[in-house]
Amino acid sequence: METNLNTVDKIVLFIPRNVIEANDHSFVLNIFDEVFKNPVLIPKFKNQVTIGFDGYDDVPKEVFEITAVRNYIQQLTTKFPYWFYFLSLDDHSLQIMMLILCKFEKVHDGWKVKLYEEDFDKVLTYLHVNLTQLYDRFSLPRGV
Repeated sequence: METNLNTVDKIVLFIPRNVIEANDHSFVLNIFDEVFKNPVLIPKFKNQVTIGFDGYDDVPKEVFEITAVRNYIQQLTTKFPYWFYFLSLDDHSLQIMMLILCKFEKVHDGWKVKLYEEDFDKVLTYLHVNLTQLYDRFSLPRGV
């Protein structure tokens, strides 16, 4: 069932395991293609995208530790580097994204990790540069 993005306030991306294992970026890119086709939708979905991964409940690792998820998101980010604009700040979407995109060292079970500062800075810079380009490309208001 297709959703009309004009009628929703939030995008919830639960990316299925089979999509990740097939490395099918079109699953996500098609949604954002629709957003970019109608630039009015871009500010509508600022900080309104939640991301999750479906089908990994039986895996004893945290989602950011799963190699297939990491590879999928890292490759997807080269095609869609606008996470800073769209990801929700009301949940763990941004934290999960940064943990997936950065190299880390596990300090304790669960979410206790140490990100490598140089890698974190590199990812942060890459996402920030693309955020700036998005603002410029679509003449988005700044500071809102």
